[in-house]
Amino acid sequence: LTVEPVRDDAEELRFNVRGCRYAEYFHALGEPLLGAMLTCEIDPPMTDAIGDDLGLDRSQTLMSGGSHCDFRWHLKRE
Repeated sequence: LTVEPVRDDAEELRFNVRGCRYAEYFHALGEPLLGAMLTCEIDPPMTDAIGDDLGLDRSQTLMSGGSHCDFRWHLKRE
């Protein structure tokens, strides 16, 4: 992965992935949907499994044709 840090503090962890060998591999196979299922779509349930107080927002991925993957983890407020 080629990672671009955005924010890292007690409240949030934000970074962009600008290069991903998984995305390159599955795109070369012509199977980006399979790649998304196997690699990208596990992030939300894994985040949920860590704890109810953690949230993940991601509006795009390289696998789905985005310019980057925008990972935005944050503490949920009650």
